[in-house]
Amino acid sequence: INAFLPKKKKRTNGLFKGNQTRAYVKGSQAGRAARCLAAPAPQPPRRTLPAAPGPRPGSVRSCPLGVPGGRPGSPAALTKARPCRGPGGPLSTQAPAGATRGLLAASTRRGAPAGRSLQDGGIAAPSPGLRKETERLLAGVNITSPSALVRGTAGKAALLSVRYASASPDKPVVKWQLKRDKPVTVVQSIGTEIIGNLRPDYRDRIRVLENGSLLISPLQLADEGAYEVEVSITDDTFTGEKTINLTVDIPISKPQVLVASSTVLELSEFFTLNCSHENGTKPTYTWLKDGRPLSNDSRLLLSPDQKILTITRVLMADDDVYSCLVENPISHGRSIPVKLTVYRKMCPQGWPLLAGTPG
Repeated sequence: INAFLPKKKKRTNGLFKGNQTRAYVKGSQAGRAARCLAAPAPQPPRRTLPAAPGPRPGSVRSCPLGVPGGRPGSPAALTKARPCRGPGGPLSTQAPAGATRGLLAASTRRGAPAGRSLQDGGIAAPSPGLRKETERLLAGVNITSPSALVRGTAGKAALLSVRYASASPDKPVVKWQLKRDKPVTVVQSIGTEIIGNLRPDYRDRIRVLENGSLLISPLQLADEGAYEVEVSITDDTFTGEKTINLTVDIPISKPQVLVASSTVLELSEFFTLNCSHENGTKPTYTWLKDGRPLSNDSRLLLSPDQKILTITRVLMADDDVYSCLVENPISHGRSIPVKLTVYRKMCPQGWPLLAGTPG
């Protein structure tokens, strides 16, 4: 029967004989290993980070038996990995342990110091200029004011000065409020254009400037209070706030010292001096003796508002000139000095003086 079967052809190249067979197998494994080393490394699935230029650092691939440190189907790191180079310089060859979040951590700008990398991902840190710009954008609207307190005079103008900075080219929505138990809206505008109707007491007295400042003219005493400004950009996406305190006063008119008499007898029980003035709000009074503030003396009594000075048990030492100084937040005035003359009280002949009185 074997005579009728086709005979197998014998291989004469010797690839399947003895040691040559093992050499072929070994050579095939070495060839696959060489191709593995030469082939581009497959990238593991990674979350895409915004604005992260340059190749990913490091790689891990699966190599067959024969590659050092590898098993069939197991990952083995390349032993001679060259560092990747980005626009800012060489990056770390260590693969990130976790995804880096945020624009700042994932951005690499040209000109960043070479060799520096973030510890969590080996991605070059952003330059100070990029960080400052990003912080400015995230800050929204920044409002500044040269003064948090404005002292105004009734009948004159007052400027509540502010400045705002924003990265948005849109016109701002400016809103000024007067803080009360229930806040009062003074004005609301888009840029300098006032929107809505003003309250009757603010009509024709309010103006909003390009930088967001508020001009009130003429001032009324009722305008005094704490004003809060809000500057909004793009439908309140970014909002800045600032508070300015406004005081409104009437200047002090010339004061004068009123006395019942400019002469007084020694040892009189009371002597009163009154500091009087016609105009002025929030006055404070200071009494002067010979141009200097009065010293502490139990015989000198002041009214609660310090407007009236009373001398009890007048002595010869009280003989001097007196004046009063009146001040408020926007003005001050000083009276003309008044001379107080103290006469010595003489006892009839033969009458003894009281103990403790000068002779």
